[in-house]
Amino acid sequence: MDQPHEDPRAQVPPELPWPPVTELEIRRSLKTAKSSTAPGEDGLPTLVWKHLWKHLGKLITRIFTASIDLGHHPKRWRGAKIVVLRKPGKPDYSVPGAYRPISLLNTLGKLLEAVIARRLSYLAEKHGLLPDTQFGGRPGRTTEQALLVLSNAVDQAWYKLGVVTLIAFDQKGAFNGVNKISLDARLRAKGIPAATRK
Repeated sequence: MDQPHEDPRAQVPPELPWPPVTELEIRRSLKTAKSSTAPGEDGLPTLVWKHLWKHLGKLITRIFTASIDLGHHPKRWRGAKIVVLRKPGKPDYSVPGAYRPISLLNTLGKLLEAVIARRLSYLAEKHGLLPDTQFGGRPGRTTEQALLVLSNAVDQAWYKLGVVTLIAFDQKGAFNGVNKISLDARLRAKGIPAATRK
C-alpha cells in the first residue's frame, strides 16, 4: 500500500550501484579512525581492531557485507555507554546544564557506519543528489564558502534595491524527530539502495 505522502504515479528511479564492500575499503576507514577514542560497551577500542585486522579482516568484511545485504545493524553495535562530562568554564556545577552526556558506541558498529557514510557521501557527490547550497557535512565545502554564497545573495538583493530577510533556526533534537517513512521515501526517490535504508 502506498504511503499517503507519495504519488503512486511517480516513477521510482533505479537504485544507484552498491557493490559489495571490500576488505580494502573497510581497512581504509579503520586506518583513518582515531585510535585514542574511548570504546563503547564492549570495551574494545579502535586500536585493538587495527592490531587484529590482519587476522580478522576477512571475517569482518564478511560480517559487514552480510549486515548491509540483510539491512541489519546488530543491536549490540547500536548500544551505547553514556558518560557525563562537565562543560568547561561553567560557574556552577550543581546544575544539570553544566554537564553534557556523550554516547560511546562500540567500535565495530562505528566502523560499519563509517563505511556506509563514506559510500553515501560518494554517491551524493557523484550523482548530484544534494543542492549546491548544501555545505554542511560535504567534502571540500567550508563555512567560508557558505558565508560567501549568503553574502552574494545579500549583495544582489541590495543591488536591485530589494529587501533581505534572513531567518536562522537551530532546532534541538531535529535529527531524532525526522519522520522515518518520509525520509525513506525521499532516499528511495534519489535511488539510494534499499539495504542501506533499513
